[in-house]
Amino acid sequence: MSRLVPDLHTLRTQRLLLRVIGEQAASDVLDYYRRNRLFHQPWFPARPEGVFTLRQQQLNLAAEKEDFLAGRALPLWLSLRENPERIIGRLAFTQIVHGSLKSAFLAWHLDQGQVGRGLATEAGQAGIRSIFQDFGLHRVEADILAENVRSIALARRLGFELEGVAPRFLQINGRWQDHQRYVLLADGPLWPADRQTAFSAGASPAGSGKP
Repeated sequence: MSRLVPDLHTLRTQRLLLRVIGEQAASDVLDYYRRNRLFHQPWFPARPEGVFTLRQQQLNLAAEKEDFLAGRALPLWLSLRENPERIIGRLAFTQIVHGSLKSAFLAWHLDQGQVGRGLATEAGQAGIRSIFQDFGLHRVEADILAENVRSIALARRLGFELEGVAPRFLQINGRWQDHQRYVLLADGPLWPADRQTAFSAGASPAGSGKP
């Protein structure tokens, strides 16, 4: 436990700890990335060898902690409650914007040895509850490659809905690739039933300028 940053932000579920951690935990994070390097690579940007070094992970975690303290991100690292030192995943809310937007982007990944146990769903539910209740956000967006069927299934289990497609949104493995834009709102579905009914009856969306 000594490598964790105390008293920052910790979420607990039945099986998991979700924590903001500091650079003291760089060796644990590096071990996680190394053992999952090939498993994660289809969904990650191209990563040079320098990423897989202790120094780079120390820098990354220091930057994450700074972003958290400044209110710009909620970077949560996952571990099993029975083995808190071993990192098994990450659930990160980034680019947090307050004001009238109150939004964030969400990304996640999990240890290949923990897939299929419902842990990502458990973590996602806890993180989303915190970002809406504790941080007061209204919108969370997750951008996912169409062929990443496992992540799309998770997004849907967590209540996200497909809002649209972002053309050439992220550079993954050296190519600019389209992503599907999944969105979750704090106050209900993207397309409420009453609005869908109005649209089907020929009404115009509010603010469209159409008669």
